[in-house]
Amino acid sequence: MEQVFTNNAKASLTADITSSAATLSILSGQGALFPVLSGQDFFLCTLSNSGGTESEIIKVVGRDTDTFTILRQAEEIPGFSGPYAFSAGDSIELRLTAGSLQAIHRALQIDGIISGFNKAYTAAYTELVYTSGELTGIDIWVSNSKALKLYSKVLSYTSGNLDTTVLTDEVNTRVLTAGFTYTNGLLSAITRELS
Repeated sequence: MEQVFTNNAKASLTADITSSAATLSILSGQGALFPVLSGQDFFLCTLSNSGGTESEIIKVVGRDTDTFTILRQAEEIPGFSGPYAFSAGDSIELRLTAGSLQAIHRALQIDGIISGFNKAYTAAYTELVYTSGELTGIDIWVSNSKALKLYSKVLSYTSGNLDTTVLTDEVNTRVLTAGFTYTNGLLSAITRELS
């Protein structure tokens, strides 16, 4: 599952949709402005009415030319409670959202953990676990001259930041502890200890 993007993708609805609609259609030919989806790929869009009084972030999980399959209220927007009904002519626009940026931030944190493993072992690969589009776990497979090992961790967050993360090899009781330091809300250091 991957979030995909295109630049400047904006369109207009061709018909009204209810607050529970699971599909929408846009003007003919405008679908080409949006990403092509395959597998479990998705993109996020913001629906807005013409008066700007109602906005809603939706997750687009399917695109058939100019018809989108959608999941409603994919992220919160301060001041808007949604989901809403929208009318023909209202706008839909692919935008970079707060949730998308947080996912990138978390992925960079995970990369810091993986780098620590790569120094200790000859090879490593990872499987990231997502729940409802949020990164919730990580499985790291590492190998040296003796064996292939699996370290697993369910990730937890405090105020949007990764907590100190401990990855444990259950067979050999080796533990990687990764600590995260934040400065002004930004990740500034990752400490690793393999024992």
